[in-house]
Amino acid sequence: MIMELMAALKAIPEIAQALREIGTGIKHASASQRRDEKDAALDEVLAAARTRRAAGRMRDEVERSAGGD
Repeated sequence: MIMELMAALKAIPEIAQALREIGTGIKHASASQRRDEKDAALDEVLAAARTRRAAGRMRDEVERSAGGD
């Protein structure tokens, strides 16, 4: 019984290191997910802005054409 206890005590630093690595992996994964979500949101905002800009250009061109007659 004492030998099993000694073996378990020897394993504690390795277990602690493994837990730290798991925590780091989870932290990196969640940061990556947040970054991906922010990138997707930014892409949506930029696409909407490009659409509005193109619509504005079309409207301006139509107004110029109508005004020139």
